[in-house]
Amino acid sequence: MPRQICTYEPDCGWTLLNQIVSAGAAVQGIAVLIFVYNLVHSYFRGETAGPDPWDA
Repeated sequence: MPRQICTYEPDCGWTLLNQIVSAGAAVQGIAVLIFVYNLVHSYFRGETAGPDPWDA
């Protein structure tokens, strides 16, 4: 098998696995965007925590 393959033949059986990995990457990318939004929003508009916010 060559080292670099840009496309696989349809009968190799990699199509479903590649689609699953692509969907997982999309979900992970959306999760990172939500996390970054939460960080920025909390930094600029979040409430300031008191000296002991967890009652420890």
